[in-house]
Amino acid sequence: MTTIITRLFADAATAKAAVDDLLSRDHDPRTINIIAGPGAQSATDRIRAARVGAAAAAVYAGHVDQGRALVVVAAPFNPLGTARDAMRVLDRHPAMQVGVADENVYLREQPRVDISGKVDDRHTLWMTRPGSIGSGGPVLGSRASGAKPGTSAIRGGAYMSTKFWPMKLVSQPKQGRSATSGGRLIFGRGLMPDGWTVSGMFGVPMVTGD
Repeated sequence: MTTIITRLFADAATAKAAVDDLLSRDHDPRTINIIAGPGAQSATDRIRAARVGAAAAAVYAGHVDQGRALVVVAAPFNPLGTARDAMRVLDRHPAMQVGVADENVYLREQPRVDISGKVDDRHTLWMTRPGSIGSGGPVLGSRASGAKPGTSAIRGGAYMSTKFWPMKLVSQPKQGRSATSGGRLIFGRGLMPDGWTVSGMFGVPMVTGD
């Protein structure tokens, strides 16, 4: 979501004072345009290039041609509150009312299919961490994510990876208890009167109680 905020000022100096106020509050200068005076393109084309709607651009263009200055802010959704702060700052300066229906227009951004699911591998810290660039530091591996001491979750000390799940993956076996009175196991050895058992061939009880 982007908010296109427009304010028309009497001259370029007044518009610049409003923009300086925005910059003093850390607004991104790449999102701010002052459209004033003659240019390589017509005023209408310059205003439309700043993503102002056609109807509003037609109104503003006539005033720009008469020497007035238009400030256009394309306030992004993130950081939260950017658009609201830009409106509040600009409203502290004497903007002109020229009959534009909505000076704050919300635009829904369309997803970039061409970059969906891709990684920007041009970044200097891609798949690394600060301090490893140019020093032979590893890509991925334990230094990229922070090494953790290995702990065994298996009897006998065998190692079970906890890189992607920081908890034990296998719990310690519980002591089997009988599910029947007298300490016998269901379908276990000695359950049947004649000594025959279903699980005897496997050497382990098939059902136990928790």
